[in-house]
Amino acid sequence: MGSRYTEEEYFNNGFNKLLGMKLVEVENGRAVISMEVKPEHFNPAGIVHGGVLFSLADSAAANAAVSYGNKVVTVNSDIKYLRAVTNKTKVLTATAKELKHGKNICFYEVAIQNDEKEDVAYVSLSYINLQG
Repeated sequence: MGSRYTEEEYFNNGFNKLLGMKLVEVENGRAVISMEVKPEHFNPAGIVHGGVLFSLADSAAANAAVSYGNKVVTVNSDIKYLRAVTNKTKVLTATAKELKHGKNICFYEVAIQNDEKEDVAYVSLSYINLQG
């Protein structure tokens, strides 16, 4: 991760910790995050809540963006849910890749996969660099 942040300072706290996310790998413009699926992640229909999937994607893309050492916040996002995540899935993995690293705005795409390596959601996000 960039020189300004350590994993403990930036990732292993707050909302990421609450949802049980784990930073698997990070390099400039790319990040992989995994999350064990827990009973509290399910909605009344018996599938993982869409907000959980979005949060996983947002954390993956944000970590790819801050890998350069800058602080960012989300300015736009678009999520496509491809298949339901049921109790058969034990771990979700989000892989974020950078499309463009601009001085002020950065663009990322995230694929979330289940245990079977099937895509369950696809997310596009843009961030503003707060230090731009």
